[in-house]
Amino acid sequence: MTIWTLVTLLFLTLALGFGGWILFMWGVKTGQFDDIEGPKYRMLDDGDDIPLESRKRENLESADSLAEQGDGKKDHY
Repeated sequence: MTIWTLVTLLFLTLALGFGGWILFMWGVKTGQFDDIEGPKYRMLDDGDDIPLESRKRENLESADSLAEQGDGKKDHY
């Protein structure tokens, strides 16, 4: 290897390392690493903020309205 190749590789290595360090510092400053536990629990959240009793009531009301509109067929569950 020539000295030119070594200097180029050294400069490239230092530039990439400095760039990575800058990106890491940006992530720390913007709070990217503040909550590492939250995303795994947020993934499991289905987003239903309606209480269970309200959902049951809505389901019963919609079932009653469908039964009133029924076409005379008997429902089989």
